[in-house]
Amino acid sequence: MPVTSEHQTADALQFQADPGKAAIYIYGEGSLVGGSNKYPVFLDGHLLGNNGPGTFLAGSVSPGPHVISAGVSQVMLTATSGGIYFVRQTGHATASAANNTTVRLISPDEGKKGVRECKQAASNF
Repeated sequence: MPVTSEHQTADALQFQADPGKAAIYIYGEGSLVGGSNKYPVFLDGHLLGNNGPGTFLAGSVSPGPHVISAGVSQVMLTATSGGIYFVRQTGHATASAANNTTVRLISPDEGKKGVRECKQAASNF
């Protein structure tokens, strides 16, 4: 899976939103089922990128309602200017690789810890 440069990852790990925006981080647990599988993650119906175990995606969004989806689950949130949001992606053993992942909004403390243990995957944002 393509990852970003160390410089881009270091910037992302500052956990700061761009002025007038909110930041969303989606990370794949290191134990995601399927080891090297890539799981598409969508932000507001657009492909954010592919995520997998030990990687994270980051996106900058305008304040307001947003939907993060992967597999057959989705998380809805209303972003505020300067807000930082974390979504954990978990894999599940199923017959269909495309649908064996779910997403869940988690606390900032838990999210920062999880993201710090990952490499940043290349995204479309």
